[in-house]
Amino acid sequence: MRSTNPFFCFVGICGLLFVSGCLNDDIPFESDDSVCSAGVEQSCYCTATLQGTQTCLPDESGWSDCECSSDADTDSDTDSDTDTDTDTDTDTDTDTECDELTMDIDYATVRMVTLLDMSGSMASVNFSFVQTALTNWLTDMAGQHIEFGFDTFPENPLGSSDYCAVNTSIPFEPTIGTEAGITSWLTSTGAPAGLGPLACGLDNFNSPAYSTNLPGAGIDSYLITFSDGADNCGLLCTTGGTVTDAELTTITAELLTNDIMTFAIGLGTYYSTSQLDAIAAAGGTEITTHLSAINSTELEDALDTIVRSTLGCVFDLPDPSAQSNPNMINIYVDSAVVLQDEGCGSGEGWQWVGSSHMAIELCEDTCTDALVVLPPPVTATKGCPTLTI
Repeated sequence: MRSTNPFFCFVGICGLLFVSGCLNDDIPFESDDSVCSAGVEQSCYCTATLQGTQTCLPDESGWSDCECSSDADTDSDTDSDTDTDTDTDTDTDTDTECDELTMDIDYATVRMVTLLDMSGSMASVNFSFVQTALTNWLTDMAGQHIEFGFDTFPENPLGSSDYCAVNTSIPFEPTIGTEAGITSWLTSTGAPAGLGPLACGLDNFNSPAYSTNLPGAGIDSYLITFSDGADNCGLLCTTGGTVTDAELTTITAELLTNDIMTFAIGLGTYYSTSQLDAIAAAGGTEITTHLSAINSTELEDALDTIVRSTLGCVFDLPDPSAQSNPNMINIYVDSAVVLQDEGCGSGEGWQWVGSSHMAIELCEDTCTDALVVLPPPVTATKGCPTLTI
């Protein structure tokens, strides 16, 4: 009797299986056609991930084609689209769902008076670079919620032969829109002349009658003192007078008691370091030593340093939405969302200032990053749930 070679049998079976698997390339996962019970349904695959159903034929010779319903296609497309939107278009979905709208956000306004040394020693190089720096700075800062004022010591032009005379009222009260007037004065005034009554110029601001706007009620108020020498008029504002560092400290401390904080900037190379440091140390600001400048670039940098310290990172939210729905406010720095962190424990983020929800403050690290640019690029939106740390 002739025997069957097992090898050829194996190859034959495999060949049938191979041919059967290639009959329908579109449905690589469909169940094999086989004998079944008429009307029975079973699952089959339309694609690698999409299931359908097939039914046993009435003559039980095999299975019908895999039926892939339009509903199944819709579900698959929906799932795929949803995943794509979630991963790549979160902002668009958020805007659609909660209607996020831009809202007003402003610096908390401050008042700032520059008290400029106009003594004769300023007539050379120093006054020239001060004119340039102050003009550029005031132009750049216009409209940035700083109310600028301006004063000089001694008075300019001198109204008498008294070289220690100081003004009897401030020439430019700090208020909105003074920048153009101050810069015009700087470019048209007479040459610096007289001596340096620094102490008397400072002490003028301890008299409420001297300036009606400095300090301002409820507004942080600052005096920036510029000097290129030492006081040589004394407390009596007379030629040949002298003043001690301790006396300047006393005057500045009284200004602080009267809600006026003080900075000091030395111009050129011959100013009194000890006198300006005495003013800065008692001035009540975070800058407790004098700043210095020998050209317009350095002076603008010194003034920007002062602005950053005075403006800080407190911003007003005048929109009533902040008070009525504080949990629907989001803050952005340079278009990137900043997370709320009440208490600023992480050093990053923002927090409310007080319980009225009318102002926010950036936390220390976020504030530092924001103040790299002046004005800092801080914006706010309303309408979407607040994102928290």
